[in-house]
Amino acid sequence: MTEGSMAAAEGRDVFLIYDPSEGRLRLGGFDLGITKGRYRVDGCFRAQMVHLLVADTNKDGLADIGAVKEEIWCPEIGEDEDEVPDGTAERKKLPSELTNIVETHLYQQHNVIWYLYTPQGWKLDPDQTGMPDTFSELPLSGIVLSPVDFVGEVLWHSLDPKSWVDRPLYVPTYRTKLIAEGPRDCKDSRNLPRAENGQHK
Repeated sequence: MTEGSMAAAEGRDVFLIYDPSEGRLRLGGFDLGITKGRYRVDGCFRAQMVHLLVADTNKDGLADIGAVKEEIWCPEIGEDEDEVPDGTAERKKLPSELTNIVETHLYQQHNVIWYLYTPQGWKLDPDQTGMPDTFSELPLSGIVLSPVDFVGEVLWHSLDPKSWVDRPLYVPTYRTKLIAEGPRDCKDSRNLPRAENGQHK
């Protein structure tokens, strides 16, 4: 593993529609871009995950797709600059200059966004931003943890988002089960820098 790469990885989720009358697949009509990824650069971790839900949000009998994005990142220099008394902006330190790496990282879960099914495929409906009473979750495929779970555990030594910077409204079922199982011995994270007592090891 190259120093600073944190075994960088990313992936996409692609939706296809099967037309039984023609026996063909076609694209689903929307592109979420990179839906999962993680890397580490200049002492800063970055991770994102898009959790996918299925529900009939507009009650038309068709399956709609919801996307809940989570992120862990370090604010960029100047992203949230503090004004000092002389009116100049206080210089933010580079991530590599920071001593308390846990406090410099932020976690955020965005509101769910919904793509409603139409004859042309799934289309974004900006007015749909809430969680329905009933929905299904698309499971993780080929991985036990999402990139956000992985980095969250490295930084905050817990898979429970209550221990992270911001408490999410939505907790995936697989994560609830992992939390109930208790602490893990994650061999994949043994060679990664650990955050001990706020210090980057």
